[in-house]
Amino acid sequence: MTASGRCNMKIFVFFTFLALTVAQKLPVRSIWQWPQYTFLENLAVRQNGSILTTRLDEPLLLEIDPFSGQGPQLVHQFPEYLAVGGIVETEPDLFAVVSGNFSVLKLTSYAGTYAVWKVDYRCSKSGAPEISKLTDIPQAAFLDGMTYVPSAKALFIADAQLGLIWRMDIQTGKYVVAVNNTLTQKCHATDLEAVNGLKYFNSTLYWTNSGCGWFAKLPIDTNGNPNGTASKIYSNSELSLDDFAIASSSGIAYLSASFINQVVTIGPDGKLTSIAGGLNSSDVAQPTALAFGRTSADLKKGTVYVTTAGAIGDPINGTTIVGAQLVAIDTKST
Repeated sequence: MTASGRCNMKIFVFFTFLALTVAQKLPVRSIWQWPQYTFLENLAVRQNGSILTTRLDEPLLLEIDPFSGQGPQLVHQFPEYLAVGGIVETEPDLFAVVSGNFSVLKLTSYAGTYAVWKVDYRCSKSGAPEISKLTDIPQAAFLDGMTYVPSAKALFIADAQLGLIWRMDIQTGKYVVAVNNTLTQKCHATDLEAVNGLKYFNSTLYWTNSGCGWFAKLPIDTNGNPNGTASKIYSNSELSLDDFAIASSSGIAYLSASFINQVVTIGPDGKLTSIAGGLNSSDVAQPTALAFGRTSADLKKGTVYVTTAGAIGDPINGTTIVGAQLVAIDTKST
């Protein structure tokens, strides 16, 4: 999409969004901000409360303690790649993470370069995890969001370019196409992304389709196979939804609405509400992913952590890029 096209889309989205519900905006707390032209892609929260986050503009996995006030620490650099994407916990302190070649400046994914890695803190005495490759997926074109289905011992990984979801056996590394339908696929051949964010919750796969503006779901059985028909929960072709987190107590999804610089919620009834940020605000500048905190303080406040791309894809007011952010939003009043 051209720069003028993005600006025109943004204006249209703004007026469309006015018709949607806007709740009293929640305050946004900054945990850390990176320099301009940096891009945080995804995050996962460890059981000790620290946050693992990935960089799409550099092949880095980082860790940051949101309570220390100190900056991020390098966990691992993936030297053969350009970017690190989705991350998910598969067992306590055991994570899977995606690497591949994606150029933020060119908005180009290089098919055939993607792999899934294991990041294992379980036996670490030094604090540094063991890093090992689970498998290459050479058929993949742009691996993005990722989730884990424990009963199937399988990772489900969104391929945003091919418009499908892969299923990978966590023990053998074997993979197959698990979901490929009109709700995962591109609406237009020129879209950068189709299926994007991906989460498993209550025997159901949930995903966003960024190019189409959909939030969708599909029931699956304990083996990870479809157990019904995929359906839309929410649809707005002018709203680009990225990754998300689902509150376990309510089933409410907290989503990143990237190009309007807002965090929104969608309930089981499909109602969309804006809760943080704003079109011309830098509070949550191009949010990319969300995850709920795990400490007692996080749980008390209902804290959700958000990564951003700092408006690198669509500058605020057409001019302002603030750099990637890690922010916190307390969703409960205390």
